Amino acid sequence: MTTETNITEWYYADAQSQQQGPLDATSLATAYRAGRVRADSLVWRDGLDGWVPLARVAGELGVVVSPSPPPSTAPRSEPGGRRIPGIAARAPAPGSVSSRRAAWIIVAATLAFGAVCVLAILAAIALPAYRQFTLRAQVAQAALAGTALQAAVDDWSESTGTCPRNGDGDIGSAASYANAHVRSIEVAPVEDADGECGIRLTLASAQRQLAGKVLQWTRDAEGDWHVATDLDHRYLPVSLRAALD
Repeated sequence: MTTETNITEWYYADAQSQQQGPLDATSLATAYRAGRVRADSLVWRDGLDGWVPLARVAGELGVVVSPSPPPSTAPRSEPGGRRIPGIAARAPAPGSVSSRRAAWIIVAATLAFGAVCVLAILAAIALPAYRQFTLRAQVAQAALAGTALQAAVDDWSESTGTCPRNGDGDIGSAASYANAHVRSIEVAPVEDADGECGIRLTLASAQRQLAGKVLQWTRDAEGDWHVATDLDHRYLPVSLRAALD
């Protein structure tokens, strides 16, 4: 029995959980007596199912020890790089760096998705409102050209007692008022309305909501102006809406 024990190769885990060996049973027993190996130090030899506390094999080594609970760590591989029987690789503990990183990635992805949804909702609300504002601004700029002619019509009517037409006094031709927002402005007496003068402005625009639509101002016999239009009222500036109301 002694001869078989002496030729068996033993390994043990030192205080830093580093694998030491091989050494024979006598040398391992000597290391224990010298205090280099404790009763709870993990040891292994060929034939064991896994690493065990030295206290469990004390009889084989010829030492007397008080059994102690095994430590929480152990060497991971035997000589030659083979995995030691019964010793499994340690899995990442809950709350490890990898777990926290994965949690932050999930949180960031959730926040990003939420932000995209909010932006989409805001865009759905804001874009139609912005479009209406843009069209209303185009109508307002065009209307300025029409209202600017009212003074010239007033002067002609008061001085001559008749309604002017394009080319009379300071009033230019219909096409002379054309610009990015105005196709033409016609000045003439209003048909079937005795003594009323009209300013008819046709809009020019790339937008179908405005293109070809008409703004018309009518001066009655008392000299008051009234406005009418075939435009959707949501595209009218505040001043024109107020006049229509």
